[in-house]
Amino acid sequence: MPSPYNDLVVNALEQEVSRRQAFSAHERIQQRRQAIFQRTGVQPESTELVREMRQGKHRRA
Repeated sequence: MPSPYNDLVVNALEQEVSRRQAFSAHERIQQRRQAIFQRTGVQPESTELVREMRQGKHRRA
């Protein structure tokens, strides 16, 4: 019969592994964003372009 202590340790380890994986993924995303920013600079606001495309503008005839 497994002890409750073992379950507690296993659960804590699973949570720590999950937390570290999420943190690692976040760091990779931030590094990629920084590399893109350095390569391209500030991107223009795309909201107006998206609205125009939804309204049918900028479509090929």
